[in-house]
Amino acid sequence: MTNGNFEMHESRPAGKTDVICHCSGTTGEKIRALVGRGIGDLEHISRLTGVCAGCGACERAVSDLLAELGGRPDSICPPIIP
Repeated sequence: MTNGNFEMHESRPAGKTDVICHCSGTTGEKIRALVGRGIGDLEHISRLTGVCAGCGACERAVSDLLAELGGRPDSICPPIIP
């Protein structure tokens, strides 16, 4: 599936080493490490890793993982700018 210039991938809940964002290659393990260092809001994680900055298909999985880890999934992914 495509969205403009981005190929969209189905997103699923991330395991520890599963790729959670195919656009940036970010794994659940990377997000867990950031939350462990006190970086728990979606906007900051997006800026550091690139999650939610491509097609946006990972937004739900990233938000769910942040909620599971006690982070702040309430912020939204940055909009896609063509």
